[in-house]
Parts: sequence; structure tokens; C-alpha cells
Amino acid sequence: MAKPIPKRHHTTPIMLTTNFVDSDGFLHVAWPRHPDRGVVRMRPDQALVRKHFHTIVERDGSKNVIAEEMLSNLEGRWAPIVKEKIIDRININESQHRIELSNEELNLLKFLIVAQLWRSPDHYQEIRMDEIFEDTMLQAEEHFGKSASELLEEEGISEEDIFHIKENSRIRTIISGLNAEPSASRMALQKNLSICVIQNPKKSFVSGSSPVVNNSTPKRPLDHPESCLFLPISDSVALQLMGTEIIAPGTGEGSVVSVDDLWVRKLNIGIARQSEAIVGRSRQLIESLCRNRR
Repeated sequence: MAKPIPKRHHTTPIMLTTNFVDSDGFLHVAWPRHPDRGVVRMRPDQALVRKHFHTIVERDGSKNVIAEEMLSNLEGRWAPIVKEKIIDRININESQHRIELSNEELNLLKFLIVAQLWRSPDHYQEIRMDEIFEDTMLQAEEHFGKSASELLEEEGISEEDIFHIKENSRIRTIISGLNAEPSASRMALQKNLSICVIQNPKKSFVSGSSPVVNNSTPKRPLDHPESCLFLPISDSVALQLMGTEIIAPGTGEGSVVSVDDLWVRKLNIGIARQSEAIVGRSRQLIESLCRNRR
């Protein structure tokens, strides 16, 4: 019997979102761009899911799920570091100033941030896949001396085919990056990773379909030496990836940094503004972010 193909793909893995549940094990989920949908309670395995989101559809209609399999394998490596090495240790000793991590563990955590950025559906809207495809077709028109519709008709390419071409291009970009680990994330490996912890028990981080926030001012690309990236990994802990040129004392590799209420709010608003969907332990917080995402 053929191995079943996974159909339900998470834009943010369960190994992260399960760390944002309420006391009953549920996430509060909302869609900031569609506030009329309200706030819904879901189990982590039901939230931030898209059907065949990481599936390449070949010309013969067959489905290639190598990207989903690669991400699943990486999640198996990331999960124990996130849970056991960071979250559990901070819960046991909230006053510690550093988490001891091996070079391999540090690099995997940095790669987690980059890979999460790549797999976000909102990230590919930002780099304008539709515009890239249109530019490609304009170049083809000029080269062949025919209109785009004529070229597509000659090749038997339908509107559905075009959709799959764009989606396959996005997925192959992810695969290319994952295959090149860690060289593809060299810009991230050159930055310092620290751990941000909320001290106020009344405050919490949220996650979402696009949970990696570029907090540089002004916003800088990933490979810029002064770019700053943040990824919440639980309702009270976030990873911080910062260029070495702007490292402050006490914020080097593996250091634990306390963050204030304003910093938490700024990060949460950043996630709400850029995400299709957001999740968290508090219904009130999720509602507030949907009201104020602009």
C-alpha cells in the first residue's frame, strides 16, 4: 500500500504553537484582516493549517511533498532544543542570565528563525510572486514576439497551471534553502542569538502565520549587519537574532534578557500586522491586537 501523502500543512509548526495554549490546552485564533470572523478556540493541530501548502504539483498532476517532509524532519531536531534546553530551563530558573547551548544547537535555533521566515505565506506576498511571474511573461513576450496568452495557449498552460507554477516556485525556494543548510542561512549564523523573557505574568507573546518580526528601524534586509529578527517560541519566551555591530552588553550568544511591557506589545503588534492569522493564550489579547493592528 502506498504511503499516504500528508495534506494538512502548518504554516507555523505545532512544536511552537503548542507553547501558546491556555490552561485548557486551546489556542485563541483570529484573522486580523477579517475581524468579522471573530475569535475561535482551536487545538494547536487545527490552527494555522493550509491544505497542501508545501506540496509541489507536477505537470502530470502528481504531488511532491518533499518540502513538508524536510520541514517535519527539522522540527524533530528543533523541538527538544526549544522545549528542553530553553523553555523548561527558564521555567525552572527564571533568574538565570544565560542558556548554555552548543554551537550546533545555536546554529539550529538561528536556522529555525530563517526557515520560519521562508515558510510564512505572508513572506511571499511581500516579495510579490505575482509581479515576478508577470515580469517573466513580459520578457517571454519580447523574446518570442508573441503575447503571453498565445504562449500559454501553445504550451497548453491553464490558469490552474499558472497558480501551480507560482506555488511550486515558492516551495522550491524553501527546498533550496533547506537543502543548503547551514550555508543558505550564513547571514543568520553570523548574528548573535539571545533569549528574551517576559517578567510580567500578566503579559504574553502571541504567534501567527508570520511570527518572525524584523524589528530594525528602519526595516533592514536579513543579511544587513544591523537587522534584528525576533521569533516568539512560547507565550513568555522569544528568540532574538541581532547583528554583532549593535550588540549591547549582556546580550551575546545564549544570554537571557528581560523585556518590558512596551517591548512585548510592540512585538505582538508586529506579528498581527503581518500575519494572516494570529494565535495566543488570551482571548482578550487577540481581540485587542485585531482592533489595533493598524
